[in-house]
Amino acid sequence: MKKLLVTIILIITIVLSGCANNIGYYSNTDSFNPAVNYIHDMGVFHDYMDDSDFKTLVDDGVIQFMKSIGKDKYTWSMGLLDESNVPYIVIYIERIPSNIGDPGELILLAYDNKCYSIIQSLEMNYDNSNYNMVIGKVSENHNGLILSNNIGIHAGYTYCYYWNGQQLSPMISDRHTNLYSAFPSSKVSDINNDGILDWSIISFIPESLTRKDLESDTMEIWYTWDNLYSAKVLKVIRKDSVPRIDESIYSDCLNTLRSNPEEFLPIYKKSIALLNKYDATTLLTNYIEFLSNNLDDKSKELKDRVSALSLNEDIDHTLINRSSYLNSKEFINNYSDIKDFLNNNLSLGYFVNTHTKPWSYDINYPMLQDAFGDLVLQELDDYLTIRGYEITDPSVDSQQNILVSLETLAERIIMTDTYVFSYPYSSLRNYILLRNEWYARLFFFGTVNDTPYDKDTSIYFDSVLNDYSKIKSKYPLSFLSENIQYFLESLENNNNRVHDELYLYMDEEYGI
Repeated sequence: MKKLLVTIILIITIVLSGCANNIGYYSNTDSFNPAVNYIHDMGVFHDYMDDSDFKTLVDDGVIQFMKSIGKDKYTWSMGLLDESNVPYIVIYIERIPSNIGDPGELILLAYDNKCYSIIQSLEMNYDNSNYNMVIGKVSENHNGLILSNNIGIHAGYTYCYYWNGQQLSPMISDRHTNLYSAFPSSKVSDINNDGILDWSIISFIPESLTRKDLESDTMEIWYTWDNLYSAKVLKVIRKDSVPRIDESIYSDCLNTLRSNPEEFLPIYKKSIALLNKYDATTLLTNYIEFLSNNLDDKSKELKDRVSALSLNEDIDHTLINRSSYLNSKEFINNYSDIKDFLNNNLSLGYFVNTHTKPWSYDINYPMLQDAFGDLVLQELDDYLTIRGYEITDPSVDSQQNILVSLETLAERIIMTDTYVFSYPYSSLRNYILLRNEWYARLFFFGTVNDTPYDKDTSIYFDSVLNDYSKIKSKYPLSFLSENIQYFLESLENNNNRVHDELYLYMDEEYGI
């Protein structure tokens, strides 16, 4: 994860020779004095943003300032960060490639009624150059700065800051939102005309087989700030639009789904090879929504029928979801009244969850994935994989005992992390976020009946701490590894006892 080093608040000291700065190695900002004198002449209520003479003075000041520090590659901009009419000045200073100790720098200058002074300095993670720098409104209540830099050979990274009243603070945690671009062609603009800056990234389409042609295998994802630590997707522009092979086939599937959804799956199975992946994904996603909307009613009816027949005591739980067993003579002779009900729901895509009491229905995601996973978009295929975990290998039983290892929970956390990061535009993302939270809770805190620590002392078991360390080492580049590192350090500072600060931290990271 890219890390911005600690920012330093300026202590401004006014001396006779000009404004001295205690940030970095910069001695003063006297080169901006002509712009300062212009402000003194025009007053603080003047519109400096539309004043070309003022912009020229600032540009001259930046040029002279850069000469004074011995650097000539930079990008600058000015804009309003607070209610003042006097612009702030932002300068992105490119790193010197031959100097491994130079990561590049972003500096912020503010006018304090006497002069321009540097009030903040941010190191820039060894980026190459800047190609976007815009100051403006980033929310209803905040102004800020959005800038995009070239990184690596041909990629980009977008930094988003808001003005907190004293300095620029990060708007977005890249734990929650992908800020990397496959190519340095992302944009900053107000795309929905609400007066608030939005930004885009360029991302590879998961189904892309080649990653060289910018026009054919990427998508542009537009974001706006959610006023927390993440971003909302506003728009997705894909470069790989695929025409329908046969409009009538898609229409037949769609009409059946709308008018008689219980007849949809057989028609879909016959037609899917003639659908493009986008249409196939849309149809199957809508069908899953139909199954989900009827899940409670199906479970209630199952409960009533099982209760009436005492089915829960006699049946072979391991075979209840197999049509061959439901159609066997043994089952028909004893439970003919429920056979058709179970068979019909099995064919629709439901799965009897025998781990719960009373029994309930889940959606049979593994069946849907086996049948259609290769024929839909990767976004839906991955979703079916995650949903299938709790069908094929449940994490907890009906008594809230954890059934899987910490290693398995770690894999599921990383899978859900990856999904959220890879498919920010997905309509299925909200469920994955909830599942990510649930897996993290199980991993770090367990359940009421199954905790990773001694309930009497609140001290974590040594075996659990050892497993945490092994998992951290196994997945060193994951967000989970970073959180385990913090978790272990925090436990060590509290004699390995669980404490409220851990819950607060995990709530910020996972929503626990």
